[in-house]
Amino acid sequence: MSENTNSQPETPARPTILVTGATGFIGQHIVQTLLKRGYSVRAMRRAGRDLPGIAASKVEWVDGDLDAPETLRAAMRGCPGVIHCAGFYPRDGLDMQAARQKGVGQIRNLFDECLAQRVARVVYISSPATLGVGDVSKLTREDKTGMLRPDPERQAPERRGLNETDFYVPGTVQNAYFEAKWAMEAEVYRYMLRGLAAVVLVPSAVFGPGDHKPTSGEIILRIARGKMPALIGDTFNMVDVRDVADSAVTAMERGRPGRRYILGGSNLSVADFGEAVSHLAGVDAPRFHLPSAPVRGVARAAEKIGRRIGANPPAWVVGTDLMALCRPLLDERARAEIDHTARPYRQTLTDSIAWFRENNYL
Repeated sequence: MSENTNSQPETPARPTILVTGATGFIGQHIVQTLLKRGYSVRAMRRAGRDLPGIAASKVEWVDGDLDAPETLRAAMRGCPGVIHCAGFYPRDGLDMQAARQKGVGQIRNLFDECLAQRVARVVYISSPATLGVGDVSKLTREDKTGMLRPDPERQAPERRGLNETDFYVPGTVQNAYFEAKWAMEAEVYRYMLRGLAAVVLVPSAVFGPGDHKPTSGEIILRIARGKMPALIGDTFNMVDVRDVADSAVTAMERGRPGRRYILGGSNLSVADFGEAVSHLAGVDAPRFHLPSAPVRGVARAAEKIGRRIGANPPAWVVGTDLMALCRPLLDERARAEIDHTARPYRQTLTDSIAWFRENNYL
């Protein structure tokens, strides 16, 4: 039998990657990106939840619970890579101790199993809240307890925004979301010291198509429906969810373990954001820009009253602080080391509004 000299060597099959939070806004796009790059995907979800837009035959679904370690053991088995984007989101913005405990507990459950199964690479999706909210010209120092505190005697070189060397200082915001996200990311670094080969990604405010819940896209909907007459906050950074997903997979492939990367896009004022959304939606732009301090105070009062009367108010404290305390961000490290790129913000907003219309949100 003659040998076929024209045959090409087979391309090795890419491994199976576990994605936690696969039904979420960022998670679903990461699943899609992994599939496009030829990976097998094991998608972890809470029992009964489906992933819109992905055929069930394309992924291996597993039910998992970050509060139940035994479910994580089965979900992770045989996966050399884990992308963790099932981040705990506290609804109660005032119960900081409970939020820290729950968030850190989930991190420990997942990463204990990663170490036990010798997972080769972990990508952890964090939050811009962990970058802090202070003046970018101020540096910090460690106090006697090892905590970072503002140091008024040290002045940083002038910068255009926060970068990977900036960290949230515990207690500066008095918000369960900020406290939990800081504590969770800090726990990741402790696991790195124990040998976890992890990369930390900090995406900015994430927008784009496919925001089923919706999450950050809620502000687009409010403006587009003419139900947001006023805005708060100053300059912030927004990024497209599709660009976040691309960079998350690249970070898994060749990000440096122990490294922290900001995944940014465009720095723009909240006024420009509001005008762009309203123009694309064909409605009037928000007319007012409110000072942040009194709005944050009202949000806290509302949640306190709600707790006393047994009501379940929206996450006013969390949402208000995220808007009011946003900062410009710098992402040069991610662009240089993992080829992070970001499309123009108007394209993201155009695609977001089109998706909301196609899916009857607008």
